[in-house]
This record gives sequence, structure tokens and C-alpha cells, in this order.
Amino acid sequence: MGDHYSHSNAEPWFSRSISVQGNPATVLVTVGDNQYTIWEGFERQLPSTIFQESASGYVPATVISFSRDSQRIPQDTEAAIDELANDDVWTDGFRQLMVVQEKNRVGITHLGTEVPDSLMVELPWVPLPDGPYLIDTSTGKVHGVARCYKDPLHAFTRGGVVFDSSSTLYNRKWRPVGHEDYLAPSRSYYRHEPSKPLNGLRFAVKDVIDVAGLKTGNGSRAWLENHPPAEKTAPFVQQLVSFGAIFVGKLRCTQFCDGQDPSERFEEISPFNPRGDGYQSPSSSSSGSAVAAAGYDWVDFTIGTDTGGSIRHPAGVNGVYGMRPTLRSVSLDGVLSSSTIDTVGVLARSAAILERAHLIMTDHYWLTRQPAAPPVIRYKLLYPMISRNADQSSYPRWFTRPEESSMSPHVDAVFERVVVELEEHLRCRRQAFYIDELWAQTHPEIMDPDLAKATGRLYQKLVYRHMAQMVQPFIERHRRLNDGRQPYLEPVLKKRIEYGASLSFDDFQAALPGVQGYQTWLHNVLFGNEASVGASEPGEIVIMVFPQSWGTPSYRTRTNPAPKQGENERVFWEGFSPYSISYISGCPDITVPVGQVASVSEITGQAEWLPISMSFLSQVGNDRLLTGLLKQLEEKGALKAVDTGSKTYRHWEERSVGGEHSIPLR
Repeated sequence: MGDHYSHSNAEPWFSRSISVQGNPATVLVTVGDNQYTIWEGFERQLPSTIFQESASGYVPATVISFSRDSQRIPQDTEAAIDELANDDVWTDGFRQLMVVQEKNRVGITHLGTEVPDSLMVELPWVPLPDGPYLIDTSTGKVHGVARCYKDPLHAFTRGGVVFDSSSTLYNRKWRPVGHEDYLAPSRSYYRHEPSKPLNGLRFAVKDVIDVAGLKTGNGSRAWLENHPPAEKTAPFVQQLVSFGAIFVGKLRCTQFCDGQDPSERFEEISPFNPRGDGYQSPSSSSSGSAVAAAGYDWVDFTIGTDTGGSIRHPAGVNGVYGMRPTLRSVSLDGVLSSSTIDTVGVLARSAAILERAHLIMTDHYWLTRQPAAPPVIRYKLLYPMISRNADQSSYPRWFTRPEESSMSPHVDAVFERVVVELEEHLRCRRQAFYIDELWAQTHPEIMDPDLAKATGRLYQKLVYRHMAQMVQPFIERHRRLNDGRQPYLEPVLKKRIEYGASLSFDDFQAALPGVQGYQTWLHNVLFGNEASVGASEPGEIVIMVFPQSWGTPSYRTRTNPAPKQGENERVFWEGFSPYSISYISGCPDITVPVGQVASVSEITGQAEWLPISMSFLSQVGNDRLLTGLLKQLEEKGALKAVDTGSKTYRHWEERSVGGEHSIPLR
């Protein structure tokens, strides 16, 4: 291949080994300030004789496509290099060597130097995607690369890489990567293809979801230690991978997906919410999924599970989109679930990514049976306000009544801007109402006229009997395998499991009429045609919006005393939860970031920015309509994709409305 290539620059150095189970240790190569390892599936062979004997080891290189009719790297190739600068894996360190390729011809040069035809040789060469690579000068082998990322926010439990990229989708397995490293291959390898709309997008899943070859921890060290790696991958994960998404690892969750504050978690560290001062609560069950989406550019979307708000609340306080889809629209095969109301959903930094990922992971059976949208859609926009008889500080906080002074005028101004934009987009006016008064007027006869009393204990009766039935066999198995020793359960979870175990089948059955009554009311009154809120017509699409998070500080250092015997109110929060609207009715519910607000931190003593978010709900089956609506609002600037890091939006405009707040720039 013409003259030998002489590599005179300082070579990358090998700093340590990365542990990849089932494979010999892979040496990490440092290029610039970053570390890389080989990524399987993108390999080619060059003759090793083109390198001088003095040059040994791995050399970083950029592979680019080359035009036969030019004797120099053309301008369009320079533009291709500029485009690679947007790839988080490629850096200037890969400029050292250029591999220029045509079909069946390849050559080596430096960027911008002459490429005489004599340097191009015929090889059995199938062109590689443009991008960064490592060349082993001792063998001439060209390897794809993955960048090694760290997890300072403690969002992950373990990373994973495909064991055999040539295997078929349904028998593919992953192998675990050491806890210090999470591997992200270059996105440039995954060209956009209409048949693979997720090509190049990286994702991670909550550690209650099976991925073949990796252990599923379920938030419990004892569970992790006493169960083998999963044999099969959850079908929706297979679907995401088959459409081009790249799996990178498993994400932390609370024990058995229960609601536990950071101060109630003693077995392992709770993830760190990246927003504000870095010491805000990340929320609970799907906290790892929300933190990874909010904190890491190298993760494009994550998957969580939601029973009573476990996607939606973490998404709100971490400032990302988070979707609870229509119940049973995503298969729960391969998911450790403990309740009939569990769902799997997407968390992402943009409505566009949320829509793409959700569409792919939704069960195909469900997709083929969704009703077609009418040619002209009529909308009804529901706008719940704080009751005239309620204290504004009481939970839940709905929208503020127009005649009342607001506790947070700057936050309410953000909400108002979004609602006005929504009215304009939907071409309808909001229908303001008081949900507790509506309930009192229209509630089922068998249920209490007070909404909080009627619904306050439904969740614990629905969920914890099921959870006890899942956890108790695990406890018995652990004792058999460990000389009678009990596994560790978080104190608050242990009390809840004891409660669930105390419920008889008759107790559970006695709660069902209340569940069914509330469910019927939601379908027929709140979302239905029974003259519930303003004028209603058959076929109307109902969109309900309400405040989700107000940018109110909630420190991870806040402590809750361990529950004691008989303190039921300390074990369970009892009252009406707005999250119950979707987990009882089964409707889609999406947390949407809409702004941020400054608050003086108790930690730093400085003004730090915290997310403001809203919930968007619609009737059962309107998932695609709802995600499409959010994408449209994002495209027109009414919503904006969020950034990673301490600020939900790095670029914003400030206005004064009773205090500082921010609205994302369009």
C-alpha cells in the first residue's frame, strides 16, 4: 500500500483494564482527556505492513468516505469532519490519522494531505461508517470504539454490552461491565434509516427489567445475590434494540419499586438529582431513570416503571419528560412487577425523543388496535383549580383561583403561559372546575362525598397485598439459602409488606367496589359525556393539565423517622392523589417540564434553579395523540427540550412577575 505509515506523535497510553465478564479484560485507550475501548460490530482489516515496526499499539483514526476523482481530501470531507465534532465520542485526538475509503479501495493519510492514487489500494473492503476508530498497528485491524463514561450521580447499577452482535435479536445476550465504566459507542456508526428510527440513540433501563445475560436487582442486594442472570430480555427492550437503540446499562431503583425517600434508603445510596444545588431529592422508585436522563448527555432516553407515580414524580423534580402510558399498552413480560396497575414508560429530555421511543416500545398488538384519529379533532381542555374551601398550601395544589393571590406568582405565570399556548394550539378555551366539588355532586352512591376520604386508602389496598405476595416467597427462599437468615428490607418497606400480608382476600375484595366506582366516575364524568365540565360532545378529545412540580426545594437530607408499630399514617400517605387519576382509569399521563425558578439553597447559600413541570392527561388509548401534541408544541416553541446539569434550561429569558422565574427561549 505505497509507503509505510510513520506515526510520530505521542501515542495513546494504557491506563488500566476494564472488567467485561465473559471476555478477557479489554485495555482502555486514552485519547486526549477521554478513555475508550473497542466496540464490536465495526471491524475491518488493513495490512499490518503499512505501519513501521517502531509504531506499535493502538492509534486513533478517523474513517471517512473518499471520492475517486479527487487527489486531495475534498471540502465535503472536511465538512464531514466538522459534522463528527457533534459526536460525543469523536475528539480532535482522532485527527491523527485518516483512513480514506471507497468501495474496495482504501488509503491512509493525514487530514488535508495529498492522497495520491498510488496510496489507494484494492482490498476486500466493505466501507465503514464515517467516525472514530482505533487501529491496532500490530495487526492492522480497525476497531470501532466506545467512550467510557463515569456515573458521578450514582444513577446506574451496572453497564452492559452485547455479547455477540451477530446473534439474532431474540437470542442476543449482554455481558456486564465493571461498575466504574459505562460504554457509549459513536452515534456516527448508526446512520439514520427510516426502518430504524432509533438508530444511534442510547438508553438504559430500570433494574427491575430483564436483559438477557445481566442480573436484575430489583433494588435489593439480597435479591441480586440470590438470583442468576436473566435468560430472556423483556420484549419491549428487544423492540427498542431492533429499531436501532443502543442499550448501555441498568438504573437504580428503590427496593421493590416502593416509595422511599433518600432518608428512608439505607442499603444503597440514592441517586443525586443534578438540578439546582445537587442535593435535592431525586424522588423515589424510578429515580435512577430520571437522574440519568437529567444528568447525562450520553444517555438519550431511559425506561422506568410507574405504579403510583414512580415515573411522573421523579421526572417532575429532575426536570425531564416522563410518561405513564395507557395501562397494558406495553408488555410487562420480563418486568418484576407487583401490581395490576404497574406500567413501563419512557423518560427523555425532549418530546420528540419521547414520542419515538414510546411508539417503538408500545406493544404491537395494541398499536394495531388503536382507533384512527377523526379527520377533525375537537378538544376539551380541563383546568382544575384549588377548591374554594381548600387551603392553597394543601396537597394537591391545583391551579390558583383567579380571584386569589398566589403563593407562587412567578411559577403560576409560567403555567399560565403554557395554558394560553395550549388554548391557541387546540383552538379551544380551558374549562375551569373544582374537582372535589365535582366529585361531591356526582360521586357514586357507595362512596364518600369527600374525595380524599373516598380514595385515600385505595392505593395501599390495591398494591401492598400484591407486593407481599411477591416479596414473601423471596424472603422464604433467602432463608433457605442462607441458614435461616432474613434478607434486609428497608424499614418503611418492611412495615408496608407486613400491612399487605395482613390483608385477607376478603379485605382486598372489599376494596374493589371503591376502585371500580372511582374508575367509572373518571371514565364517565371527568373524561366522559355526562355534562361533567362545561359543554361536552361525543368524540371530544379531553386534555387535562395540572401543576406537577413548582420548583419547591425538597432536600435529600430531609429525614423521616422510622415508622413504629401502629403508626399507619406514617407508613402510608392518605388523601387524594392526582396520580390516581391515571393509575385507576388506566389513561396516559405525561410529566412535562415547562420552566425553572430560582431559590436560595440551604446548601450553597446561592440562588439555584429548580424545575417547574405540568401533567398532561388524556383518555385511555390517546397515547400517540398526546405525545404527538407535545412534539407539536415543542416544534412551535411553546415547549422546549431540556438540558442536562444544574439548570433545566441553560438559555432562558428572565422576567419579573412577583419574583424571578424563567421561561425557555424559543
